[in-house]
Amino acid sequence: MRSLIGFIRRNVRDIHYVYNTLVSVNFTGTLLAIAVIALTLTIPSIFYVFMQNFKESTSDLTIGRNITIYLKNDVDSVVAFQIKDDLQSDDRIKSAELITKDDGLKSFASSMGISEHEVMGNAENPLPHAVVLIPSEEVEASTENLDLLVKEIKNNKYVEMVRVDRDWFKRINSITDAMRYITAVIAAILLLSLVFTLINTVSNRVLLHRNEIEVMKLVGATDLYIIRPYVYLGMWLGFLGCFVSWWLGTIVIFSTERYLNHVAEAYGTHIIFRGLNFRELLMMFVMSTVMCMLVSFISARSSINGIRPQ
Repeated sequence: MRSLIGFIRRNVRDIHYVYNTLVSVNFTGTLLAIAVIALTLTIPSIFYVFMQNFKESTSDLTIGRNITIYLKNDVDSVVAFQIKDDLQSDDRIKSAELITKDDGLKSFASSMGISEHEVMGNAENPLPHAVVLIPSEEVEASTENLDLLVKEIKNNKYVEMVRVDRDWFKRINSITDAMRYITAVIAAILLLSLVFTLINTVSNRVLLHRNEIEVMKLVGATDLYIIRPYVYLGMWLGFLGCFVSWWLGTIVIFSTERYLNHVAEAYGTHIIFRGLNFRELLMMFVMSTVMCMLVSFISARSSINGIRPQ
């Protein structure tokens, strides 16, 4: 137990030492490294948040996303309600709404600004019962799943016709795929710049302390012992860079909300932006810190191995 407490105390002391020396020395270089890390994390995270909000916003739009099923004219309302309930119980369907032939006639007459009697007179209502479906996200994201669902519905003996706007689903999926691809490409490019910046930063810090490292090697210090402060340096840079990234990303996301809502209003919707939740934010901090520690370890080990005491 005492050895564990001593180990923790030594590491806490080393972390504090790194902050006071390696981070504060060459403060301009430290700020540059933090800025590169923040930029690397900010741009992909902004794209990710925009993509998530886009998916949530389009899920509220019903125009074009509906699958409309027209039943045969001889189907009565009891069978129509049973068909609607069966479809509603399918996991691939988010919601199902039955529009009876009477409701359809009322809606048509209301849109014309006349009464139902003026529309039909004494004739029988020719409109069929219709069921309007909104598919689940899994079906929306896959054309194959959508086609399979439509095919199964068409095989129902009570179904006369199924209408689905496939172009809508293609547009939504293509936009989402494009945003995902752009995010991945930008993240890869920025990640590469981050790695080079960290390597350069850690290598310069090793050179600044070359004399100290030579003395430590002369008195028997192992390479792992010498490398440890530079790993903590990567930890501090990753943590501080992620914090700055979260701060910048929050400002950018919520400052653009008003402008993007002008576009959303043209499509009859309103966007309420959601930032990163606690789990996503925690994951970003962990990934940033661990990645910077790993790169710092590799860079410091390579540089320190090249130092030979004279």
